[in-house]
Amino acid sequence: MTEPSAMPENRAAFGHAQPAHKNATIVDDGRLRPHQGLSQEGIDVPVVGAGRPYNCPSTFNQRGSRSGGRPLAVNPAAFMRRSSPSPAIVDQDGPPDAATKAATLGLEFKPKSCTRRMASGNVRIASRANQTQLCDLQWLRSRTPPARLAPEKTIRIVDLFCGCGGFSLGVSEACRRAGLGFEVAYALDADEDSVRVFQKNFVPNRIDCVRIERVFQGQARLRLNNGERVLAAEVGPVDLLVAGPPCQGHSDLNNHSRRTDHRNALYARVARVAQVLRPAVVVIENVPGVIHDKGKVTSRASRRLEAAGYAVKTITIDARALGIPQARRRHFLIAFDSGSKELWRDFRLPSSRQYSVGSVLAGLEDEPNHSGDLFRTPSSPKSGNRERIRFLFEKRLFELPDRLRPDCHKDGNHTYKAVYGRLRWDGIANTITSGFGSMGQGRFVHPLRPRMITPHEAARIQGFPDWFDFSAVSSRVSLQTMIGNAVIPKVAAVLANHLFSCSLLDVGASSNQHDVGTPRAAGSAS
Repeated sequence: MTEPSAMPENRAAFGHAQPAHKNATIVDDGRLRPHQGLSQEGIDVPVVGAGRPYNCPSTFNQRGSRSGGRPLAVNPAAFMRRSSPSPAIVDQDGPPDAATKAATLGLEFKPKSCTRRMASGNVRIASRANQTQLCDLQWLRSRTPPARLAPEKTIRIVDLFCGCGGFSLGVSEACRRAGLGFEVAYALDADEDSVRVFQKNFVPNRIDCVRIERVFQGQARLRLNNGERVLAAEVGPVDLLVAGPPCQGHSDLNNHSRRTDHRNALYARVARVAQVLRPAVVVIENVPGVIHDKGKVTSRASRRLEAAGYAVKTITIDARALGIPQARRRHFLIAFDSGSKELWRDFRLPSSRQYSVGSVLAGLEDEPNHSGDLFRTPSSPKSGNRERIRFLFEKRLFELPDRLRPDCHKDGNHTYKAVYGRLRWDGIANTITSGFGSMGQGRFVHPLRPRMITPHEAARIQGFPDWFDFSAVSSRVSLQTMIGNAVIPKVAAVLANHLFSCSLLDVGASSNQHDVGTPRAAGSAS
């Protein structure tokens, strides 16, 4: 790993940004479609917060790893542009509003910019149009984070099942663009490698490398035990709790334990954490199939949150709607103080330029030839798959004929057409999973080179900037798992910005000192 030339000293602060204002496009079915074309507009990169060492069964240093390292440095290169329409991408509660009606008549809807009341006065929050520039190509290709300023107000979050930190990274960028500080008050994940990467990039106040069941009870109505009370007191006020419970048990790609995986129950456990830590807002991410779980985990979580005084909304977002060159739909459950229902506005994604696979991968084609770094080199296929890759390039194909597939994939009626496929430079990738190192687990062959995509290229498609540091990982399997399972940062950034614009997060007025069952009202101390 190469070190950035100048690392600012204040890791807890984020720079200020001037909000812009543009329009969203809404169609008559209540769904959104982004505008066409690619954006060349650039913004600064976000940074991550400072804090204390974490509490973990494993021993780490203040940076969260046994070895040194700073954010990754990769030379940016020119990128190709492509214009293409994007599919409808938002499913949510509630009827179409005036903006939808205007769109059906071919008119532009121009929402008013949002001003949120804070303790020190009015603070301008980034409009939906300003989100167009969130996590764009310049941000993605940046080799170092920007200098940090010291904002007066700070968003304090808790990140459960944090993985390598995609959710926190997106929220941090939304905070930076809004002129707010960002602090990870508490994080938790059971995977040691993920904890190392998260710690190195965010330096949370506390992070536990442990299963969530060992920290929080499962039954919602139980009073706080001593461990929960101590943790709540240590964590302190929480503005936002985000969680990405394991999704494999809900995924349509899982033919073994789909809908019945024992890990599915961890989704509802997040409601207990909300009872203990009393955040103003809770956001839970998972695959859309979570709503079909046989244990009805979304319904159980919703009922528990509502019993604790939260109102609940759900939305489904396709990453392509944000210009991300990946077909990745995710379900989000959003809970906030039921006394603030009037503040909620229907969620609309900003107008976005659609990027292609080539636009985010350009400049990395020959990177494996110049580095032996695990992050920058592809996996080594077995001889049979090497021959299949060679055939695709010799015949200029993107789909492998059935006759050349293994016996288990030769049936022409199979539904996994993308398996053993090659990415298109000017197209959109299928969902990036932890199997991106294997030809037999998806369309993961590089579009221009006869090889698999590298972890760096997969991270680019997932939306991680080049400065984000994965150097704490020494296992290819661990690296692929954390990248494939991550929440896309731009999706998280847009969601956070929506919460700001709805005034559901009021910085500086947090308190989690409550009786169990009563959430802290957003924007009020108790």
